[in-house]
Amino acid sequence: MGLPGDLDARPGLRPPRDPRRNEWSLVDLGVGWLAGAATMTVVALIVGAVAGLSDGGTDWIGGAAIAVLFGLPVLGCYGIPIAAVAASLLRPVRAEWIHLAVFAGLGAIGCALFSLVMSEGGIGLIPATLPYGVPSAVVARLVAKRIAIRGHDARTRGASRMPDRAEPADPGGPASV
Repeated sequence: MGLPGDLDARPGLRPPRDPRRNEWSLVDLGVGWLAGAATMTVVALIVGAVAGLSDGGTDWIGGAAIAVLFGLPVLGCYGIPIAAVAASLLRPVRAEWIHLAVFAGLGAIGCALFSLVMSEGGIGLIPATLPYGVPSAVVARLVAKRIAIRGHDARTRGASRMPDRAEPADPGGPASV
């Protein structure tokens, strides 16, 4: 068994033989985007409900919708390309906690970039955007990685069962004429 958090140590999961080989697909990125979008929506509803209850306002769903409408393009334009690059660069790293820490950091960087753009060079929006960006990045990575591992395992299991060449159905039986 390996260290805690080591992908090699997980029962039932076999990592690819060459860890530098890129095994993610566009489906994995799409699933990660959907997981990040769902996480962002849940966080927006929670933050909106807390803000609405604390000040007695009733329009907290509108605030949550605005947060999601601003966040989804950032998730698509920044999150997907950065996730693809990070997944490729982190391929040799076997400790999952390092992957999660990097994706949390990338989510925080995305929040900082969004804050710089939206507040014309200021950083005042960073504390307001961190609850959206960091969990979305981490959950998206977790879900996309699970899909990638399952897809890779299915491809390798299927490939190991498939013969290299066509063989007769009953190689020991009588030859049909």
